[in-house]
Amino acid sequence: MKTITIRYGVDRLEKEFEDGATVSQILGAPGVKAGLGFSDNVRALVNGVELDMALSLEDGEELVIETRCNTKAQDNKTVVLRYGVDRMEKVVPYATTIGQLRLDPKIRASLGFGDNVRMLLNGVALSDDTVVPNAAEIVVETRCNEKAS
Repeated sequence: MKTITIRYGVDRLEKEFEDGATVSQILGAPGVKAGLGFSDNVRALVNGVELDMALSLEDGEELVIETRCNTKAQDNKTVVLRYGVDRMEKVVPYATTIGQLRLDPKIRASLGFGDNVRMLLNGVALSDDTVVPNAAEIVVETRCNEKAS
C-alpha cells in the first residue's frame, strides 16, 4: 500500500492505494472526484510536470489536479465593438477579419449601423482584410459623404 495526497485547489485528500495504481485509477477511486469536486476535464501534475494517466506514483507523492483550459477559449478571441453610445462584446474565431465583422448581419442589427461605415482601432481606420486583434476595442463610425465633382 502507498499513501498519495491529492490536491485540487485548496482542498486536499490523503488516501491509500495499492502499489502500482495508476494516475487514472487514483482519480477514479471512490470518493476522490466527488470529495474534491473536479470534473473529467482535468490534468494531473507532480512537481509541476503533467503526468500520463497510465503512470503510477511513489508512496508519499502529492498529485495536483488542475482543470484543463477549454479548447473553445483557445480557438476564439473576444472583441468589443462600439457604435455611438452602443457597445457589444463578441467572441469570434481567431481568423476573423474586419470585413467579416463589418458585414456580419447580427452585429449590424445589434449596433444599428448600415453599409457606409469604417472601423477604427485607436483612431486608425482598418482595412477589411485586417485580422481582428485579440481583446481589441473597435470603434465603428459612419463615413463622411463626399460631394460628386
